[in-house]
Amino acid sequence: MDDFDNKTEESFGAIIKRERQKQDLSLSKLSEKIGNAITPSYINRLEAGDKGNPSFVNVCILAEALSMDLREILKVFGYEHLLSSNINQPYHTIEEILRLNDILAPSSPPGDIENAKTDYLSQIEKEQLIEIIRGLYLFAVTDSEKSLDELPNIITQIIKFKGLRQGKQK
Repeated sequence: MDDFDNKTEESFGAIIKRERQKQDLSLSKLSEKIGNAITPSYINRLEAGDKGNPSFVNVCILAEALSMDLREILKVFGYEHLLSSNINQPYHTIEEILRLNDILAPSSPPGDIENAKTDYLSQIEKEQLIEIIRGLYLFAVTDSEKSLDELPNIITQIIKFKGLRQGKQK
C-alpha cells in the first residue's frame, strides 16, 4: 500500500468518525442502522485508517447512512474532477464550502507583514471554523437575551481555533 492510499483512507475514516459522532452513534448503532451490512469492527478499522481500500459499495452504504456529502467523499479519494461538469452549481452551505475546498489562511501573527506566511486549513481547523460560524450565526439570529448565552461558547470555539493555528506557527 502506498502513501497516497494511507492518506486517503485516514481522511475517509476521519469523515466517517466525524459524521458518526455528530449523530451520536456508536459503532454498533451505526452497524445496526445499515442492517449489519458492515461490522462495527470494520467501521472502527476504517476510522482508524487501518482498513485499506474500502469497496465502493461500503463507501456508498456508509455515505447514505450518515447523510454524507458525495462531493466531499470524492474529494477525499482524489476524484473531485468527476464532478467538474457541475462546477457552476453553487454550494448551499458554509460547511460545504469549507469542507470541499482548500482554504489558504494566514499562519503568521497579525502585523508581521515582513514574515507573512500562509498555509492551508487542516480538516480539524475547518471543523472548528464551522462551529465558530454556526455559533456566530445563532448569536445573530436569536433574541437578545438568548443570544448572550451563546457568547461563552463562541469565545471557547475561537480560543480552540486560535490554539490550532498557533500550534502550526511553532
